[in-house]
Amino acid sequence: MSSSAQFDAVLFDLGGVWLQDGDFSERSRWAEQRGLTSDELFATYLTAVGPGWEGGRTEEMIHRDLLDRLGVDESELGELLRVLHAHETLDPTITEFVTEVGGAVKIGVITNAGPSARRELWAKFPFDELTDLFVVSAEEGMSKPDPRIYLSACDRLGVEPRRAVLVDDKHRNVVGAQAVGMHAIEFTSPTDTVSQLRALLEIR
Repeated sequence: MSSSAQFDAVLFDLGGVWLQDGDFSERSRWAEQRGLTSDELFATYLTAVGPGWEGGRTEEMIHRDLLDRLGVDESELGELLRVLHAHETLDPTITEFVTEVGGAVKIGVITNAGPSARRELWAKFPFDELTDLFVVSAEEGMSKPDPRIYLSACDRLGVEPRRAVLVDDKHRNVVGAQAVGMHAIEFTSPTDTVSQLRALLEIR
């Protein structure tokens, strides 16, 4: 397959885009054993994460906050983190598309996530085979929609921003990419996204 004359790279967000929700049963079981609902457990996790890893907060600080809020021992941390993310699954429509176009265009990820995200996600999913670039905000010290994270990704892929497409489900991140000259698709569904990408890349 030959690449489009207009675009050389597609960069995907993960959560809510390429990563979709699957089976929440493990999270629900863990929560119920401690008198919580699955939603209450996840809300506690989000509160502990707070503004993320910027401003000097470490992953250890976030984990300690989470354990304290739940009243569980540090020995349970590994299992807790596992069940919090056990529901994640690669969307098959996007994965099939990436597999089809890989080599014709460069494929990247830009995700706002913590320091352990690369290790944990690469252990679960074949991102080393599916992507040419995997950008994690905590490793960069900046998050979307900071323009520097988009420009750095394009530079590392060796493409001009105007020849790159971002797919993201958050409007502010879409606007941020557009501000540096990238084309951006605001994600609504895997099928619609792939349809738009096929049109942009001139793939029937």
